[in-house]
Amino acid sequence: MEKVRILYIHPMLNFGGAEILRLALLKKWQSSKYQVSVLCIEDAGEIGREIQKLEIPVYCLNQSSKPYNIRAAFFIWAFLLKNRFDIVETSLFNANFHGRIAAFLAGVRFIFSEEHSEHYQYNSIKFLPHILADKILSVITNRIICCCDTLRKDIINLEKINPKKFITILSSVELEGLRPLISRSELRNALKLLETDFVIGNVSSMSPRKGHEHLLRAFYLVKKAIPNSRLLLIGRELPSIKKNLEALANKLGIRSSVYFLGKKERIADYYTIIDVFALPSLCEGIPLVILEAIKMGIPVVSTNVGGIPEIISNNETGILVPPRNPEALSAGIIGLFDKEKRLSLSKRAREQCLDRFKPERYLSELEDLYSTVLNGRR
Repeated sequence: MEKVRILYIHPMLNFGGAEILRLALLKKWQSSKYQVSVLCIEDAGEIGREIQKLEIPVYCLNQSSKPYNIRAAFFIWAFLLKNRFDIVETSLFNANFHGRIAAFLAGVRFIFSEEHSEHYQYNSIKFLPHILADKILSVITNRIICCCDTLRKDIINLEKINPKKFITILSSVELEGLRPLISRSELRNALKLLETDFVIGNVSSMSPRKGHEHLLRAFYLVKKAIPNSRLLLIGRELPSIKKNLEALANKLGIRSSVYFLGKKERIADYYTIIDVFALPSLCEGIPLVILEAIKMGIPVVSTNVGGIPEIISNNETGILVPPRNPEALSAGIIGLFDKEKRLSLSKRAREQCLDRFKPERYLSELEDLYSTVLNGRR
């Protein structure tokens, strides 16, 4: 039987939630029904190179993925004419925009798109073109795959797209390889942290929507209540944002207790030295870092945005607080200064939260979707 040929299109494959999900799924996917390839509009990045190691073809167009660069759609169209695929599945707005146009013009039979993050920012008038583009392109899209129910409902309400176009496949993460190579005490010593220090950790790329400013303001309040507290900021740094955050930390008088550590390859090592994981995001889909923290036995304090309440039950498997509210965020963190409470919360989270997010479950639901659409059309 001839295999169904699938092409996944991404703007690029550097580190990010959608990109890490793609790698995790491709590592687990053993189906003999499908032949998979990946196309990057820009460059392959670190995730792309990992996918290539799986002997899965990764193609790069070396084009800007910005919507105004219509050349990107032309190059994808030309690629699709040369390399025929049964299914094209696009991920994130820029790839959803160019990829769906190109797939339709190339006569691809089945077109899917993926949504991984809240659309709250589209309420601004400057994002009206994004809303119109999504609405128009939904007409030629067989299914829009959302990473959580909250996001699905958000897009339907905001963009007024036919609800029958949507399906929720709850996002997943591969956690089996999340194992530290050095001990908690070794890394704490290397960073000059005392074993008695109360360490709050955040893992996220520097972006306004990740809420780092609110975390710094919350940490100022935590520091007043718990003088031996420390804050670790881990993730890709943007110089302009980092400069502003450092200036705010200096203004608040907490700079000496805030560690800007940048992106780390061995993130599991750093989870071992964190007492409380704090995520002050203003918008999210399903943040994989929360699942990583839970896997590592770290209690989570997070804003109740996007799909986060679909992971965490407040005061049961974590602490949820409103966004842009340093006072509530600091109270949640201070409330976990008690070690017994931290252990109890993290234990319940590991028992109740992780099974639903395994890649095997995601792949089963994705294959069901493919089979339904393929067989239905035939």
